Amino acid sequence: MEFLDYSQTAEQLGRGGLRLSEHGEDETSLLDIAVSHDELRTLVITASGGTPPSDLPCDASIEAGEDLGQAGEAVLALMHLAETLVFPTGRWRDVLDVAAFELASQDRWLDIDSEATLHQNRRDPLLIPPADKHILGVLMRACADLGEGPGSNLLVTSFDAPLVIQSHHEGYLLVQCVSDPVLDNLVGGFTG
Repeated sequence: MEFLDYSQTAEQLGRGGLRLSEHGEDETSLLDIAVSHDELRTLVITASGGTPPSDLPCDASIEAGEDLGQAGEAVLALMHLAETLVFPTGRWRDVLDVAAFELASQDRWLDIDSEATLHQNRRDPLLIPPADKHILGVLMRACADLGEGPGSNLLVTSFDAPLVIQSHHEGYLLVQCVSDPVLDNLVGGFTG
């Protein structure tokens, strides 16, 4: 795992059809990643009994049990992504504050914990290789279970595919993909 430069990563993602934008004032601004594609499809994955906002765009929805971290890991596995990029919507300190306890028990996280401290006031993406995808599950779970506002939400994407997973503190994942076959594959992976 390693932190990448925000500007360079945004430029590279832009070439792949993903657009990063910030909304709001400097310290309280929130990051968004949009997929630029004519056939954008959305999947909403909720925790058991969860109810996402009614104004969400939604082509399909799934209830995935109690653990949204596992659901996020399952999406990545179904997409066969080599590496993932994780951005905080706010700053890393908002995410690290809610995930600190869970991350402290992860040996692989402890290898980069001191580096993470250097990035806590920034949005530099965390590059996570497949062998460490459980760290993403820990971060998503903490966001869903303990997040206190939109600043503790996460955005997950990849250089490999035009896909964005938004992990929300309200207890749901919003997955944006680019076609009906991709959406069908994701839904089938959960229900089949």
